[in-house]
Amino acid sequence: MLVTLCTTRAASAIAVLLLIGFGCPSPSPAHAENAAAGEPASLKSIVAARWRLASARRALPPVQLVDNQGSESHDFIQYAFDGGVLRLYVSRGPSGGDIFALLVDTHARRYADFAQLAPNQRYTVYHHDAYVLVVPLRPVSQELFDQLKARQSSEEELQQYLGAPSYRWHVHGVGNWGLTYVPQGLSFVGDWARPGAAVMYQVFARDIGAQCRKEHDCCDLPPLASLSELDYGKLQLDWLETVASEIFGEREQIDQALANGKRSPGGRFVAAPLNIEGRWYLGEIVIREMGKPEHRYAGASGTQDSDYFWLNSRVCVFKENGVGGEAFHAIDAATGAQKVVTVLSYQNDPDPPHHATDVGVSGPHQFWYKTADGEKHEVRIPSLAPR
Repeated sequence: MLVTLCTTRAASAIAVLLLIGFGCPSPSPAHAENAAAGEPASLKSIVAARWRLASARRALPPVQLVDNQGSESHDFIQYAFDGGVLRLYVSRGPSGGDIFALLVDTHARRYADFAQLAPNQRYTVYHHDAYVLVVPLRPVSQELFDQLKARQSSEEELQQYLGAPSYRWHVHGVGNWGLTYVPQGLSFVGDWARPGAAVMYQVFARDIGAQCRKEHDCCDLPPLASLSELDYGKLQLDWLETVASEIFGEREQIDQALANGKRSPGGRFVAAPLNIEGRWYLGEIVIREMGKPEHRYAGASGTQDSDYFWLNSRVCVFKENGVGGEAFHAIDAATGAQKVVTVLSYQNDPDPPHHATDVGVSGPHQFWYKTADGEKHEVRIPSLAPR
């Protein structure tokens, strides 16, 4: 989750090396020219395009994945290239299309020069293992920051000041709404609005928000007066580090899941259960084809390592463990087609006789499962339509 207010998720500690030029004098034209000369070609093209995806597309490799599913914690779009070695994080919507982060894996030789990349006044650079994250910098003036922290604003008003947000987020349930502007190092939180009323946002500082939650109800917003002493430089640095840590953490979870996943017969695909958000109902199955970026499929609520298997060289089956029952899903890893193939309902039954206790493969298009009552059931999976 890129921003959390009343909820958190378990995440491994990420050691982030921050290289940033706050407080540095403006570079001379000669210094800026030398810095640009040392930029990797892909980054140079994106900088020249002012971090707009539409303007940078011609200079990029063919896109292999567009992940625009979004989640409660963010609604940005992720574009992946070169087998997932290059990834762009992009704001959505008619006024979106801004690249707010670029991630590369320097294990790939063609991107190895990113490992030596230095920050400057235009962007900052973070490192974690072989990953390098580049984030553009667009700091606001002190005058504008003072105005923003002293009042609440609608999303339309914030867009007049700052443009489209990098992403929107929401705290599960009747909670808060949020807007995060990554290059500006700012995040805004809004209280739950009455039906038909506009959400009003204010500057979000995590330490002040945490103190407020100790003193008031979980989703109460801090009084504006508590924001008066905020230091913009520190707040910007905090949000930039938070976003970098979360992007690195997400990649680490996905990489570890796939490293421990199950390979399809023949080895073309690998699959694994995944839960980035840390909430049981947001479980996913992640599948990667050799040489391509991974795809993530929703619906794997509570799915464990023993709950999924390969039916054949391209169809993966997994069991969803829901509140009112279980369901077996099938995914064609080659086309992305997904289908619920059978449902085991035990709503309001404290001792469900139809709970699946064992499962196995009967043939290339068929599997069986046993239920708690001792019955064995066969399920045949027809061809899955492309998504």
